[in-house]
Amino acid sequence: RLEPSGTLPKPALLYAGAIVVGRMDEQRRMLDELMGKTRNEDGEKNTGRNFWDDDVDKFYLAGFSPFEEFRNTKSANWVADSYKAAFPSRPKLHHLEWEQWSRNDGLKAQYDALSKKEQAEFGYEYDLMLLLEEMIQKCDHRIRTMKEEIKIQNERVATSMSRADEEALDSKTEELTKLKDQVKEAEGQAERGGNFEQLQSLMLQVEARTKERDDILKRIDIWRDENQRAVCEISGNVILPPGTRVQSIHDHEAGKQFQGWKNARQLLKELRSKGLRPGRKHVKRGGEEKEKRKRKDADRECEGEKEKDRDRNKNQRKTRSRSRSKSRSKDRRRDW
Repeated sequence: RLEPSGTLPKPALLYAGAIVVGRMDEQRRMLDELMGKTRNEDGEKNTGRNFWDDDVDKFYLAGFSPFEEFRNTKSANWVADSYKAAFPSRPKLHHLEWEQWSRNDGLKAQYDALSKKEQAEFGYEYDLMLLLEEMIQKCDHRIRTMKEEIKIQNERVATSMSRADEEALDSKTEELTKLKDQVKEAEGQAERGGNFEQLQSLMLQVEARTKERDDILKRIDIWRDENQRAVCEISGNVILPPGTRVQSIHDHEAGKQFQGWKNARQLLKELRSKGLRPGRKHVKRGGEEKEKRKRKDADRECEGEKEKDRDRNKNQRKTRSRSRSKSRSKDRRRDW
């Protein structure tokens, strides 16, 4: 409803504004996922910048950024935890700090232009190897844990059924038991010259109920198969077992997580084969140099203040000494 002035009421305006903002955030998120946070960066923005700057993703320079590869996946939290475990002496990452890191192709070109020896001195590949080792160790631990849990779950499913199927199966089994008892009785009567047609009718009913029971059992088997689960040996995710009829509905191997973990495992093997060593060119990392300069400036300033205090105290002592000397001279003149 419109206000008397012809405008929407304030709550409606707020709600409409929230919808617009939500849609814009969603579009921005989709663009970030497709093209990265630095999609709007151009060559001019790299003027005066270096690949070793603090806000540059060094793992991206080394060829694989887990923070980027596993963005918006269940594995994203593992990356930050693994970073903390791989580099315990480094400052702790703030929440989503890595979202602000630059993954700029121009800066990567600077790094790629170095020789292999020069790149090794920065140690970015070595750092990536340490991070991937922590991540994959956590992933492998999850795989072992989930396998045990899924095994127990699958065993429980293999001997269970849905409540509806359980009730239907009990009902058909009870009917069959009664019909078979009636068939036995009818057979005895038929042998004594009784109604043979009644026996045939009962046998047809047994056949029909048996088929209905078998259909229920097949449905139960399908339900049990569909509720079986497996653990992916690459990503550690719980998936449908290989060969399941509806596997195409949940094609895990085409997903972002599986591809990310597959690439991470392959890259770790390659990095380990290189015999990498820790980087030595820490002095070129701008943030560390700035911190050193700040500490030196602070030390100089502190030392300057101390020197001023020493000079001030020295002058005060000289002034007091001269005052005492003048006082003694006056006392001597009075005595004469």
